[in-house]
Amino acid sequence: MDLRKSVLWTLTIVLCELSALKCDNVVPQAPPTNNYTVTDGNVTCVVMTAGIRLTIPYVTATKNDTVNITIPQNGTTYSGMCSKPDGTNQLNINFLDNWNLTFIFANSSTVDNSYEWQLAILSYIIDSYYFPNATNSGKHNLTLTFPNGTNAAQYNGSYRCDRTQDVPLSNSVTMTMVNLIYRAFGSDNQTDISSSRVSTCLGSHGISPETDLALALAVGIALGSCIVLTVVVYVIASRARGHKNLK
Repeated sequence: MDLRKSVLWTLTIVLCELSALKCDNVVPQAPPTNNYTVTDGNVTCVVMTAGIRLTIPYVTATKNDTVNITIPQNGTTYSGMCSKPDGTNQLNINFLDNWNLTFIFANSSTVDNSYEWQLAILSYIIDSYYFPNATNSGKHNLTLTFPNGTNAAQYNGSYRCDRTQDVPLSNSVTMTMVNLIYRAFGSDNQTDISSSRVSTCLGSHGISPETDLALALAVGIALGSCIVLTVVVYVIASRARGHKNLK
């Protein structure tokens, strides 16, 4: 086999291997942002904007697997309560088929004149549609009690976190939130969120939308470099073959 054929054969194998790679470790894109409100009579007590993704493990007959479930913009409904007997506000998010994510907001026990996140309650169903070949099918329920002061905001104010927050709902299930803005304990019918008295997150971790873009650019550059390298090697091999024939 001559030099040019050897080079082309090698490049073909390399490109085939690259095309066959699975991107199991690539972090999924940021979830779409949804708007939620809780209104009781003439009072809108809760207004929240956020993109939410749930990372849920499950078991098959041959391995442990994981699926990412994004709360979609279409088909999602929400409700809640402004005047619960215990003095809390509640937001219920209903999505997919009988999935529910509930947030409870309470008076802050650590920050004066403020409110905070008290509970997150997730009810989800492992079925064959979203969890192929699952052996632990059925309904599952999780309740997370947030540490005191979580996402605390002043009354007549709001909370904002433009960065990604990964919240472990259990030892294995994670809730990822992006572009979070919320206020609770509103006393009028306004559904906008004031830009004054805004509390912000101190830090977060994970993949942000900006990092998603950077990852896409990096992959594009890498693939482009492979194509350029292929062309260059082909040209060099062709010239080497041409010089050999001249001799």
